[in-house]
Amino acid sequence: MLARFFDKLITLAGVYLLVLIWAGYFLPREDRLFVSFVIAVAITGLLFLFVKRKKKAEGQLTKLQLEHMEEVMGQFAFSDPAHNIKFFAETLGKVYSTTAYTNYLTVTHSERTTIVFPFMRLIKLTMADLSEMYASVTTIHPKSPILILTIEGATKSAEDTALALAERKVTILSKTEVYKTLGELESYPPITVVIKKKNRRKISEVFAGALSPKLARRYLMIAGFMLLTSFFVPMSIYYILFASFVTVLAIACKLNVTELLKSKSK
Repeated sequence: MLARFFDKLITLAGVYLLVLIWAGYFLPREDRLFVSFVIAVAITGLLFLFVKRKKKAEGQLTKLQLEHMEEVMGQFAFSDPAHNIKFFAETLGKVYSTTAYTNYLTVTHSERTTIVFPFMRLIKLTMADLSEMYASVTTIHPKSPILILTIEGATKSAEDTALALAERKVTILSKTEVYKTLGELESYPPITVVIKKKNRRKISEVFAGALSPKLARRYLMIAGFMLLTSFFVPMSIYYILFASFVTVLAIACKLNVTELLKSKSK
């Protein structure tokens, strides 16, 4: 808790310094400190709100969990569909009554049956896929809901159609939701398919190193020094620009921007 407080305090200090750097060009000297502080608090609040929503949207998985999730999804993607159906039937069978069929399985709980389609492919579920699944169970458990497990999610048209279907409720789960469900059941497939990553240093890794959270304080110290220097040297605008740039780096470090961008690309 204390560490989080200091993280927010350092981020606020960085934003305040950045606002203060430019406040001298737009605000009277007597109002500069207070107005800059108010603006900094507002900006910092918005930044942390954005980060919080971003983490919530990701399901709050850790870096290790995200890596494991990719391994699990890769295993499903390169496994025989019949093998995946058997795996989900056995896994869900720990809690519910399940029956495996050729292209789907049924899950029964409290006399309610759900038809589950493991669509574990490295492509988005399309309208054609959705209609084919829906048509294949027209006479199976009428009006029972359909649950579709995916890796890449669904196209916009498929999502909209799934929500609009009235006879049966159709729910499409993303890979994060599938992974979290497997976690609750404490059951993952054994990883036999390994996709090796090239061990070369990418630009993104260099970028990640430059924006490491532990460098935030150092960047702030440099920015503060450059700001003070700008009051005593000619052509101070160059010092102010550099101080602004370094302060932005410090804020990015504290917000752990590289992790946010990395999770977004997955």
